[in-house]
Amino acid sequence: MNQIKNNIKTEFEKAFTNAEHHYQSKRYSEALQICEKILNEQKDHAPTIHLLACIYYSLNTKESLTIAKELFKKVTTLCSENAIYHNNSGLTSYVLKNFDEAISSFRKAILIKNDYADAYHNLGNTYLSLGLYNKAIENQKLAIKFNQDFLNAYLALTAAIMPGNNYMEMLKSFHNYIKPRGYLEIGVQTGKSLCIAQKPTQSIGIDPDPVIEYEFKTSTKIFSITSDSFFENYNLKSELNHAPLDMAFIDGLHLFDQSLRDFINIERNSHHDTIVLVHDCIPIDAVSSSRSRTTAFWSGDVWKLIPCLKEYRPDLKIFTILTKPTGLALIKNLDSTSTVLDKQFDLIVEQYINFSYSNIEKEWRKILNTIPNDWLYIQNLLKE
Repeated sequence: MNQIKNNIKTEFEKAFTNAEHHYQSKRYSEALQICEKILNEQKDHAPTIHLLACIYYSLNTKESLTIAKELFKKVTTLCSENAIYHNNSGLTSYVLKNFDEAISSFRKAILIKNDYADAYHNLGNTYLSLGLYNKAIENQKLAIKFNQDFLNAYLALTAAIMPGNNYMEMLKSFHNYIKPRGYLEIGVQTGKSLCIAQKPTQSIGIDPDPVIEYEFKTSTKIFSITSDSFFENYNLKSELNHAPLDMAFIDGLHLFDQSLRDFINIERNSHHDTIVLVHDCIPIDAVSSSRSRTTAFWSGDVWKLIPCLKEYRPDLKIFTILTKPTGLALIKNLDSTSTVLDKQFDLIVEQYINFSYSNIEKEWRKILNTIPNDWLYIQNLLKE
């Protein structure tokens, strides 16, 4: 008898493993058939019920999600101490917009496993959908605490801290409003942001290793060199076909000292009404805003540029827009004749290179001169 039971168990295990393989390969109909056969023999086989629920969830129709919800309800009753089952049940309720049920399920998962990063992340997303930003922030931070390289938790955290349009949409608004005659972008990558420029803007993109995937809509020159090399060897005004530099965007190495050098070079080629936009000026936490990259989500220490400019160039008008994922600084009132930053460059870098996130953590909004992610508000600033 024991041998027969073992053989049966082995056959069930083989069938279940086969069903899992089909599910992971997105062959849902084959996985469904195997699960149904297993449940015909063992109707309360919890792993199979859970897998079946996951399959219906993945089919992502209103009908299939309703079925998935009932299956998750059954499996969490059978195995009330399984955190994964409660978490996945919560995901189904979330997609169905049954937010109270989702919150209850995620909390149960966390009670069972208090370091369950995915459950904190999903709970945070639910609070975000309800507009409960502080609770969303709290739970995404806990998700990151238990999984320090949790990219989606970081992205969700930035959405809770900075709701509204992302920086790319904001950049588009600047282009549409200013209609720059000359535009410079440092850090081109795929060309996604550079392609926002419209005719008749004269555009220049600088990146030592660009991989262009977008079609440009106006006259655009790409220089596959470092920004330092460009300013040493080329005349920006000539390369812009003598169009005035009305707007520049710095999104290069993500390092403070290089961003400072880029700003100095841009200002030298500016006029009084030129505006400079700088990406990555809102640090999310100490790890992701350090000089060394150790996580998938990383903004570097560009944010130090803001307190630095406030200290050494109080004549500039500096604002940091709360736009996800890592803010966008707006710098106005440039002076092409200023040599303050260039003359003291080494001293400034020495002062700020070890300036840490802890120096601004409690008052970062004030120190970074943050302003709302509100285009009408920003538009009024541009008119001043």
